[in-house]
Amino acid sequence: GALSWAGNNNLTYATLGIYIAWFFQFYLKRRYTAWWGKYAYLIFAGLSVGVAVSGLVVTLVFSFGAGQGYQFAWWGNEVPRAGVDFQLYNNNASLKAL
Repeated sequence: GALSWAGNNNLTYATLGIYIAWFFQFYLKRRYTAWWGKYAYLIFAGLSVGVAVSGLVVTLVFSFGAGQGYQFAWWGNEVPRAGVDFQLYNNNASLKAL
C-alpha cells in the first residue's frame, strides 16, 4: 500500500507492483481489449485468493505452535542483541571511553 512509499522501506517491492499494474492496466487493456475483458477478472481474483490462502496458512502454522521450541539458525536472529545499542539498553555499556 501507500506505506511502502514512506521512505523507510525498500522500494523494489513497490516498483515491481507498479510495473505489473502498468502492464495490465495500460498495455494489455489497450492492445488486447478482448483478452483483458475476459481474463483480467480471473487473474486478479486468483491473485487475491492466493494471498488470502497463503496468509491463512501462515497464520495457522505459526499460531498453533508449529516449530515451537525450535530456534531457526539465521544471522538476523542475533543482530538485535549485538552491538552498543543493546548493551546501552540493558545498562551494560557506557559511551565514555575507559
